[in-house]
Amino acid sequence: MELLVLLALVFLGLSVLIRRRGCHTGVRRAGALAPAALVIQNIVDPAAAQCMLVENADHFSNRPAPPFLVALEKSNGGQRGDGLTSVPYGPLWSALRRNLMAEALHPSRLGHIAPLQREATQGLIAALGKELPVVSVREHLSAAVFSVVARLCFGDDIDEGYLRAMRCGIRDIQLIAVVEAKPSSGSMLAKLTGDDELVLLVLEFLGAGAGTVAACLEWTLAHVVNDQEVQEKLSDEVQSAGGTVVSSSRSLIHGMPYLNAVVLESLRMHPTVPFIQRHVHADAAGFLGVGGTTSDLLMQVSVGAIGRYTKTWTDPDEFRPERFLPGGEAEDVGPLPGPKEIRMVPFGTGHRFCPGVGLAMMNIKCFLAALVHEFHWKPPTVGCAGVDVTELNTFVKGMKTPLSVRLTRRTLSS
Repeated sequence: MELLVLLALVFLGLSVLIRRRGCHTGVRRAGALAPAALVIQNIVDPAAAQCMLVENADHFSNRPAPPFLVALEKSNGGQRGDGLTSVPYGPLWSALRRNLMAEALHPSRLGHIAPLQREATQGLIAALGKELPVVSVREHLSAAVFSVVARLCFGDDIDEGYLRAMRCGIRDIQLIAVVEAKPSSGSMLAKLTGDDELVLLVLEFLGAGAGTVAACLEWTLAHVVNDQEVQEKLSDEVQSAGGTVVSSSRSLIHGMPYLNAVVLESLRMHPTVPFIQRHVHADAAGFLGVGGTTSDLLMQVSVGAIGRYTKTWTDPDEFRPERFLPGGEAEDVGPLPGPKEIRMVPFGTGHRFCPGVGLAMMNIKCFLAALVHEFHWKPPTVGCAGVDVTELNTFVKGMKTPLSVRLTRRTLSS
């Protein structure tokens, strides 16, 4: 459902843009390349990814235009809006990113979302409790995460009916018109952006902030179902913290190492964005030893392959959170790579790493801790060895079989 929400919002946003400008035919802007003109190069080696995304980041910082923006450009007289994920690397990208990092995604603000997280986790626990014992959790996770991100974006006074309307995409296009707050006329952002960019920024914020977090939660819960020892270690840590993790962002970040390790191991094995893509001019391809072409290239880093690279990881196909604890092989590895070595890149790296990494990690830990604190998580049928963890690569890497579990409430010690 989270992908349907994202797609619905994208189409709604495009409807707004097209209706504002009218439908015209025309050529693409100068220099734009049709997807067929790109030579695709797949990157699975961490050293090559390091060379591309970090050491030569200035040459590898443009993303290919998403198909829906190319289609809009074709039908709109060669014009289109760009959001943070699609805008070319340069002054506009810098202004958009700086504005986002200075306001909504500034680390100092993460603690202020605790009331939103608390309300969402309480609602999620209540919703799951109504369907005991066997529950299909994907829809519930998606709704809970979306409520946090949407309220962070639009304000905490949005009611549930409004959230459902946005998620299902069945309301008219005027739902997107909530983006009415304009920057001051003298700001750099005001000079560089218009309504189109604001709409696309909102679509990116909702889609990236909700869909990927919900997918990561589903993957992580699947693994704690399949490994009951990991689940009990995690439950013990949350219980030792007093079971009030949603009220303190500091405890989530610094005080729960096993929770952090479980989340990192899930992201290593199942990064929710399957690929990092870069649109590269032919003359820059030589940095990676690629020659013999005069066409532009699409360099595609396989995030999943890097997270399971056999020369980097011991038993990479095993879910082993302990590798991220002190003394483990990855004790110094976090959600973002350091400057010298790439071992996993679930949130990207280099100039265009995901600016929402702090918010995403906070939300994942908050929901996971609350859910393991409240329920025992087991396979849906008695005697079942575990749940299916086959991957499905779409816009977001999700589980091919939606997670269904048997839940029982924990009897917690006082």
